[in-house]
Amino acid sequence: MKAHHIAPHDDRSILEIENDDGKKVKYSRDIALIYYMTKDWTKEMGGTLVDMESNRKYVPEFNSLVAFTVPRWHEVQALITDRPRYSIFGWFLSKGVLYDI
Repeated sequence: MKAHHIAPHDDRSILEIENDDGKKVKYSRDIALIYYMTKDWTKEMGGTLVDMESNRKYVPEFNSLVAFTVPRWHEVQALITDRPRYSIFGWFLSKGVLYDI
């Protein structure tokens, strides 16, 4: 809650996924997604997503989606309120190793 944040990171990850034939194949996170689900959020409440490469800031807006390619440096600023902020996040994967870890 209050003061919670996510430190700077770039979402890079390589996963091994077993195919139907039992063979393990490497996949990379390729596109990151964040879907915001909290109504009436304002920048004064904190929790803003900061794209550290462009310095663009995204205030969580109800029923909105932010997507970006991985790797990309970003962070979530500290919450200034005790009100919860809800979001769902995930990644699309692409076959292969797309970057160094």
